[in-house]
Amino acid sequence: MAGTLGRVLIHGFSVEPITFMAILAGWLFGSKKGFAVGSSSLFLSNFFVLGGQGIWTVFQMLGFGLAGVLGGLLRKKATIFECFLIMLVSTLSFEIIMNISSLFFIPNTIFGIFLLSIPFSLIHVTSNLLFSTILPKLKRFVEKKGEFNMKEICEEGVKELKCKIKS
Repeated sequence: MAGTLGRVLIHGFSVEPITFMAILAGWLFGSKKGFAVGSSSLFLSNFFVLGGQGIWTVFQMLGFGLAGVLGGLLRKKATIFECFLIMLVSTLSFEIIMNISSLFFIPNTIFGIFLLSIPFSLIHVTSNLLFSTILPKLKRFVEKKGEFNMKEICEEGVKELKCKIKS
């Protein structure tokens, strides 16, 4: 929901907080859930930002979902540099996916599309790199305030299963 709401509120500035939220979700819960957060946040926000879906939606969902998958690759105690790198790769991947997919519905050359996207891409990359600087701190905050620890949850689940097996 945070990615959806964030995109709706600041969409006019070409700032996409969905990448940030997808990476955070991937980092906290794994690549599959990160993909789900990225792609579903985009899908939901399109209703408010664009009034619905279009032929570009699948490509957007793929791009933001990929950010969640890449977030799942971060080490448990990743550094700011690692977050910066994942954010950069995620954002550039999204931009490349969207620019190439634009050839399907915008009559232009690949060079023309990439050239026209430069201002938006620069804003997108810059804002996401700024967001990446708070990723480690936000992850720790969510883990602490959310009072969850995947290892503890798994260990409790294993204990319950062992008890049921013994009974």
